Amino acid sequence: MKTHALKTFLLSHNLFFLLKLFLIVLSQSANALTVVSGARVTTKHNIMKAVFDVSKPVQYNYFQLHNPPRLVIDVYHATFKNKVRFQGNNIVKKIRIGKQANNTLRLVFDLTQQKSVKLFKLKPKGKYEHRLLVKISKLDKKYPIKKHITKTTKTQKIKSILVKEINNSKFRDIIIAIDAGHGGNDTGAIGPSGSTEKDISLSIAKKLAASINKEVGMKAILIRKNDTLIPLARRFLMAEKAKADLFVSIHTNANKNSQVNGLSIYVLRNRSARSKSNLYASVKSANSVLFAVKKTAKLHKKNLMRAGFMVLKSRKVPSMLIETAYISNPSDEKKLKNKEQQQKLANAIKHGIKSYFYQTPPTGSWIAQQLSTKKHKVKRGDTLSSIAQTYHVSLRAIKRLNNKRSSRIYVGEVLALPL
Repeated sequence: MKTHALKTFLLSHNLFFLLKLFLIVLSQSANALTVVSGARVTTKHNIMKAVFDVSKPVQYNYFQLHNPPRLVIDVYHATFKNKVRFQGNNIVKKIRIGKQANNTLRLVFDLTQQKSVKLFKLKPKGKYEHRLLVKISKLDKKYPIKKHITKTTKTQKIKSILVKEINNSKFRDIIIAIDAGHGGNDTGAIGPSGSTEKDISLSIAKKLAASINKEVGMKAILIRKNDTLIPLARRFLMAEKAKADLFVSIHTNANKNSQVNGLSIYVLRNRSARSKSNLYASVKSANSVLFAVKKTAKLHKKNLMRAGFMVLKSRKVPSMLIETAYISNPSDEKKLKNKEQQQKLANAIKHGIKSYFYQTPPTGSWIAQQLSTKKHKVKRGDTLSSIAQTYHVSLRAIKRLNNKRSSRIYVGEVLALPL
């Protein structure tokens, strides 16, 4: 009798273990990233079709941008396999693949001009598994371009986000003018090892521009693209002519005392300001950048500094000047010359700029339009973590965008949500 009871116990125990193992495997399968494979591209009668093989049904979001024309597709909880072999045609110049935060895969189609776009989820058929079809054709003026989000699956447990249909032709990119200090026969400060301010500033400026240009709804222009000298007053006039929303001048500092080090950010001093509203925007944007860079770079001063630098004297464009470090300090100079350190600093500056524009988006910009539908008003029972899960974004991204050091939120508070 005891033997029978023991066998029954062991059998039930084994069944419970197998059931638990099955549930774990099932859970891991449900949470596995969707694998997106290289595209099969065909073109006929000015219609291009790109078919991506996917390992399971996908959740995606797509929209178009102008200047230059682009189609951007974000595939959530996905990764990419293989390469896209595409030489370009009269509809699409290039297809680019990139990874975003929170396991979001970004597909960017560089268009020859604005096009009509439709996306379809295709079910398995014959030798083909699940697929995502991208159809691009001549723009039909009768129908506006739409921003579309598919319904989420139950396993992802994410609420679908209602987004208004928008005609992106009405909305513009935010323009950031980036000015690399000095140039030509003006080397600027020179470090102990012979490195020059003009070269380091240009290198960081280019990395910052590239980082900004990866952001949807933002566009960077370089005031100085090579080793040339541009008069100081002309620099901010070039930014005004380009209708820039922000002017950022990149420099390195120097001091007779080689022990002095750290990053500083300058805005125009009060008595030199020609526009109070422009100065206010300069201070707000510079503070946002200062907050963003302090985890990446050692600060020379923890607060903004004031000066009457000529490049900061635009009446129309909010402006800041960033002294990235002291080139006269051997340790700072070594970091300034390091390409990886330059990229980290450029990314941090970009995050500060992005945070500022998501807090204060210019009227008529694409980001302003997105924020009209991408905000969350905190209600009782909400936590920052639950909000991040609901909108399929990272907790860190929400904190960075809203300049939060902690996860504390308040009922009635309105949070901007990253795209």
